[in-house]
Amino acid sequence: MSEVDAPEVEIKTREMRPEQKLHHWGSAKRQRTLSLTDAVWEDISALADQWKINRSEVIEIIARRAKWTKRDLLEDRRDLLT
Repeated sequence: MSEVDAPEVEIKTREMRPEQKLHHWGSAKRQRTLSLTDAVWEDISALADQWKINRSEVIEIIARRAKWTKRDLLEDRRDLLT
């Protein structure tokens, strides 16, 4: 089997903006990557559909509420796993 030389293809990427301020939270916002279970992704999607918001907003609200109420996330995790 012989090797065929293929022309090098330039991969174009969009320049990432350092931050976006197109939201109402009043703090810098950037795109992030998360690893979530399929079940939780479906739950987040259902909540977003129910409240007519996007999935990022669902996660933002849950995280801010957990911080504001000083939730014991380790206790919550234990409860959810049992």
